[in-house]
Amino acid sequence: VLHYPNNEDVIIDSKMTIDAYANYMNAEDEIAKKKYTDDVVKSIRTQFTLLSKKDYSAYIKAPRCAIDFVIMYIPYEGALQLALASDPKLWHDAFERHVFITSQQNLMAILKIIQIAWRQYTQSENQKRVFDMADELLKRVGEFIKRFDKVGKDIETLHKDYDEANKKAHTGRQSIVQKANDLKQLGAKESANLPIPEADPSLE
Repeated sequence: VLHYPNNEDVIIDSKMTIDAYANYMNAEDEIAKKKYTDDVVKSIRTQFTLLSKKDYSAYIKAPRCAIDFVIMYIPYEGALQLALASDPKLWHDAFERHVFITSQQNLMAILKIIQIAWRQYTQSENQKRVFDMADELLKRVGEFIKRFDKVGKDIETLHKDYDEANKKAHTGRQSIVQKANDLKQLGAKESANLPIPEADPSLE
């Protein structure tokens, strides 16, 4: 079982009766070779038909699941080439049944493709996470700037209110401090601990 991206697994099943191919290799005449060639084809057809009906759920643990195709691995390159030369529709018929016939040479290529697909999937997932984090960061930055600007405006408003209150308290003849000093001059006594300051005449 090969793990594939997105919680999917690839099933590789090695099936083939080697007797037919061994008999072909040992045959001494064309009639015998033809017979054993047909036996090789029949063996492969029988095996991919069985694989197409086999339930592999026992080999796959949730949440993973098997992809729609089973890889039928034939360990003898010569046997597969012999069968395909004799029956060109063999591979296509297996493919129609969701069985992918391969030999050692092509199996390595398939494994490499799976490795590349896994790497690309991982990179894609990482990129998605980066984009999601960037979106979240930009959102938070936007919220921070909005709040920061509000704090700045609040400080500006507070400063204006302070200046206005300070002006009313200390500056000019109508200020609170000036009125308190006027009362002092009329004989009112101030607290020794809380003396009344002089008014600022700059904006009278």
